[in-house]
Amino acid sequence: MRKTGVILKVLVFVFLLGGCSVFNPYKDKFSCPIKEDGKCVSMSTAYKESKGEIGLPQSGPTTNQATPSEDHYREAFLNKMTTLIEAPSVPVITQPQVARILILPYEAENRFYSERYVYLLLDRPKWVLSSVNLSSPQEKQEK
Repeated sequence: MRKTGVILKVLVFVFLLGGCSVFNPYKDKFSCPIKEDGKCVSMSTAYKESKGEIGLPQSGPTTNQATPSEDHYREAFLNKMTTLIEAPSVPVITQPQVARILILPYEAENRFYSERYVYLLLDRPKWVLSSVNLSSPQEKQEK
């Protein structure tokens, strides 16, 4: 009986010493099996490259080259945004005032309700218009 107790204690000690590594089905040593977009280097080499101590090899494209259609789209988008920003008659909206209310946990009618937040709009957003937009469409046609 004493021997089984000692053996059991030794087995428990060995199991606790090994920790979760007993259940790990993977190998401990990896040699970069999958190279998707990176490269296989040691941690110290990667650290030195990030600090700029080691020159990075120019093995691939270094800049993100856009196609002509992407350049055309980007230019059209920026032109449109520029005209919207510079236009004096663009309406602007003010932010609403929002209150955040914490409802503490409680029990009612044999149900438990957990804590949560409720957001209330204290005032609605308002349009801030320039004097150009305050005139009616008929007045604009008369001018």
